[in-house]
Amino acid sequence: MLKKILIFTFLAFPAQAQILANKDLNILFIGNSYTAANNMPKMIEKIAASDTRGNYRIHTESVTIGGAGLKKLWQEGQALKALRSQAWNFVVLQDQSVWAQYKESIDSSYQIAPIWANAIKLQDSKAVLFITWPRKPNSTWYSNADTAFMQSAQLMQAQTNFHSKKIAALLNASEVPIGNYWLYALGKDSKIELYSGDGSHPSVVGSYFTALIFYRYFTARPLDDVDYFPSEIKADAIKMIKLLAAAKL
Repeated sequence: MLKKILIFTFLAFPAQAQILANKDLNILFIGNSYTAANNMPKMIEKIAASDTRGNYRIHTESVTIGGAGLKKLWQEGQALKALRSQAWNFVVLQDQSVWAQYKESIDSSYQIAPIWANAIKLQDSKAVLFITWPRKPNSTWYSNADTAFMQSAQLMQAQTNFHSKKIAALLNASEVPIGNYWLYALGKDSKIELYSGDGSHPSVVGSYFTALIFYRYFTARPLDDVDYFPSEIKADAIKMIKLLAAAKL
């Protein structure tokens, strides 16, 4: 069944900003190292500040625990404390990167999602599900004995998408399909270095690409007027990165 799931569904992001009374956005990210890597949420702030026609003022805070899934993030307590600390327009939840590949973690996420949903609703915030990317295509992740069952990046992403849709429904959350964008980008430009050396975590390019997609989601803004990019990325690569992030998937 999972082989039949279409990874690339061509839908534009909803214009989330249209439901907001002003352009001051407070966003809480709750996740693990995929969120924390290269300080991705702060990249979103810099993107917003550099958008010469956007006029959005974005403030982000993050609670991240390395390797944690939604259940551990709830049990540790720091994320709930942050959620209750102030008003948030959006609360972005990111599950453990391979949660959808194992029955135990799938069941755990299904069980904890309604609890997260209630807590976020009580804060009058909008839940957002950060759907992550697969391990690097054609890497040793798909041949090593312990992880070869994932077979391929496409199948790994299909499994993640399948269960994420159900989790999003339990959370009453919008989905931001970052993993679909990564596979789309890799299909369009095989030389784009989204991954760090471990074939799992994002490089600076990967985090910036992710931040651009989130900025589009939060503001419905085009990326043409965004001036910011990390100094580690060559200027001549930015046009393609922004073009890929602007695609309507």
